[in-house]
Amino acid sequence: MKEVKHLPCEIVSEILSRLPIESLMQFKSVCKIWFSLIEDPSFVKLQLKRAKSRPRRLILWSNQVRKNWVLLLDRDKEGKDMWKGRDISLEYTFKYEKQDHCLNFIIVGSCNGLLCMVSTFWYGCCSIFYGIFICNPITQECTMLPVGGGRFFNGGNIVEGQIGFGVDSSGKYKVIQIFKKLGFSSDVDDDCGLKGEIITLGESSWREIEIPYQSFYSRDDSWRKRRAIEGMVFMNGVLYCIIQKPTTHEVSNQPIILVFNLDDEKFSTIEFRPFIEFPPYYELGLTEIKGSLALHHRLDFYDEPSILRMWLIDINKSKGNQLYHCDHTRVPKMGRNFFVCFDLVGMLSNNLLLYTVEIERGTLLLVHCLEKKQFMRVQIPQAIPSRFQAKSFVPSLVSPIAIACGKTKKDGRYKFQGLHLEVVGYSSLWEFMSSCLLHPTFSPTLSYKSQYLPHWYRHPN
Repeated sequence: MKEVKHLPCEIVSEILSRLPIESLMQFKSVCKIWFSLIEDPSFVKLQLKRAKSRPRRLILWSNQVRKNWVLLLDRDKEGKDMWKGRDISLEYTFKYEKQDHCLNFIIVGSCNGLLCMVSTFWYGCCSIFYGIFICNPITQECTMLPVGGGRFFNGGNIVEGQIGFGVDSSGKYKVIQIFKKLGFSSDVDDDCGLKGEIITLGESSWREIEIPYQSFYSRDDSWRKRRAIEGMVFMNGVLYCIIQKPTTHEVSNQPIILVFNLDDEKFSTIEFRPFIEFPPYYELGLTEIKGSLALHHRLDFYDEPSILRMWLIDINKSKGNQLYHCDHTRVPKMGRNFFVCFDLVGMLSNNLLLYTVEIERGTLLLVHCLEKKQFMRVQIPQAIPSRFQAKSFVPSLVSPIAIACGKTKKDGRYKFQGLHLEVVGYSSLWEFMSSCLLHPTFSPTLSYKSQYLPHWYRHPN
């Protein structure tokens, strides 16, 4: 019988694509052949296809402890109720006068293993908008988008907005920011509506898009005020967010869903059925559940056991959008704690819904088992900080830099953009801030250093 010394590359690819992504990152150091195979665009697509068929993993982040704390979390296969986490080093800093200034991040979107993150830094009592990053936390690659007109400040002109990130049917990754300026400055018009900008990864500037609506939706009687920056929901080439229906004599402060198609870059809306009631002290949220758009309540500040309602919207272009009642979830009372916010993050598997719960002393992570109708708290001792945010995540090998540069890693002109950012060309931090405040479209000069590469990323000799 003839011995087979080497397996064909097709078989090796099939085997490797079924392995955990952490193993793939280690196997890149085995030999040059495996390194080239794992870096190949066709293998990246195959691995992504496999990853989408598996239960989603969870990414937690917090600016409370250490620099940009990020934890990749998933269930331990050996124990049904056991969880394991892995720290991810994402150190984003910019330098001025030999001092590192750490950036705070909000993850507003996730698509094919890439995260869309909004960065800010503190100056006195003001939170200054720095930029939007597209990052792969597994490969630790990152690219910064050009600065657009929708700058978010917690001082001067305050801007609230929604940022969406997704990919269209042709494979182009796009970011849209919808914002509304507020504040007391003379250049702010109280009657100005929503503004919009869009950019395709690889383009050098944002393009303005017209939005024929006035404001986002927020209940006047809600105890929890909406975040200044929130993420839109991406699903099947379309982005969704909740806005306010135009006010008439019959209708005021009613929510509708704003729909943005990434292919033709046009807006449409989905209106709610009359039978949906919105009781007081509830905010509304959108989440993707099993390929459908889930409309759910965000429960605000209560002390007694209550009911969370959720509806699924079946998106069907030919037959129209069908909205039907899906679930009543009885929220348990957490001892003496008062809920500040009870929010649905998403679905990890067919039977597990994930919630974050803001209480007086911190944040809780709860898993709701639909079969058993039970809540379980996710705990990893000395790993999860007291306050954090969470988002479901599909780990992949997709490179944001290769997408932005329009090249593959095999291209000789391909350059790795590291995770260390340096602002140059300013005599003072105040001069840098003044440029941002006075010129909203101003983009600071950045230089990139690849000094935070993981040890398993380096090309074998």
